[in-house]
Amino acid sequence: MKIDLIPANSPASSCKDRVLFRAVLYASLPFILSSGTNALKITCDRGMLSWHSDISMYAAVTAGTAAFMLAGVFVGIAGYASVFVSQNHGAGNSSKIGSVVWQSLLLSLVSGLVIACLGRLLAPMFAWFGHESALAALEAEYFRLLTGGSVFSLAATPLSCFWTGRKKTWTVLAVNLLGVGAAVLFNLLFIFGWDGVDPGGMLPGFTIAGWPPLGISGAGMSAVLADLLKTVVLLCMFLSPGNRRRYATLPGLVPDVSLMRKMLGVGFGNGCQLLLSVSTMAFFYLLIGLYAAKNGAAEVAVASGIAFSLNSAVFVPLAGLGSAAAVLVAHGIGAGRVDHVLKIVSQVRYLAFLYMALA
Repeated sequence: MKIDLIPANSPASSCKDRVLFRAVLYASLPFILSSGTNALKITCDRGMLSWHSDISMYAAVTAGTAAFMLAGVFVGIAGYASVFVSQNHGAGNSSKIGSVVWQSLLLSLVSGLVIACLGRLLAPMFAWFGHESALAALEAEYFRLLTGGSVFSLAATPLSCFWTGRKKTWTVLAVNLLGVGAAVLFNLLFIFGWDGVDPGGMLPGFTIAGWPPLGISGAGMSAVLADLLKTVVLLCMFLSPGNRRRYATLPGLVPDVSLMRKMLGVGFGNGCQLLLSVSTMAFFYLLIGLYAAKNGAAEVAVASGIAFSLNSAVFVPLAGLGSAAAVLVAHGIGAGRVDHVLKIVSQVRYLAFLYMALA
């Protein structure tokens, strides 16, 4: 659904703050809900892992945060594609939108390969921090799986930006919910195992073999497969005939050095900010694991993992609000309506304060 934030003939064009606040809230809501689905996915993953093993749950918290920290800069760069899409959309340059997404997608594919290589090299770091051998082994396995499959989550980011940058955010929300459902299904199948199918006399000689519980390895595989499913769905919609005609979404992976330089220049700061935010949590988790190993207090690590998972689930939606602010500001600048940009930022700030007060 297309959201015209401030139509020329609406009351918001006369700078009525109450109307503008409602308009910003309506435009931001899908961004907030989309970020909420990511928090829901993480919470479900870790909750289901806790049913299998408490120590596996904490290993997933630590390794998952470390993997996201490693990808932080690249995620920030890829996510900034929404700003370029929004600015071109606001300026009426629809034919340039497809190229923006493809350049970000190309950067994401290269970044995914870099992260996968770094993940293999850095997997022993949990043992370097003094974690117990059993915990460190679980963390290293989960870390390798997430970093190895990071190319899919990174590729889904610029593809999502094709819709968020044009403020068709409910589409992205629907795909994210599909990803959450797929992740839960895959977790049930891989974390706890499957006995297979034996129809007996109905189909003599026909059986489908199952597999044993895979624990944290199954959780890592589930996360990667869910990201792959989201990427395939988004790519198919991105390449639909209507989008190819209107937004030139089929130029191919042809590097545009000038555009890439711009995306790297403005997106790098965003990525570094994300890296700093996540690295503090990752370092804290590593220290908790070290404390648990030295004091034989595994229950402290488990309790900390549960508490911080719930805390993250509460505040992750604020990241969606930040994404909404970036898109709305870029759209206003692209449309030449700079007079509304400061008001939009002010209303988003009020929304953030209100959410934090209620949370």
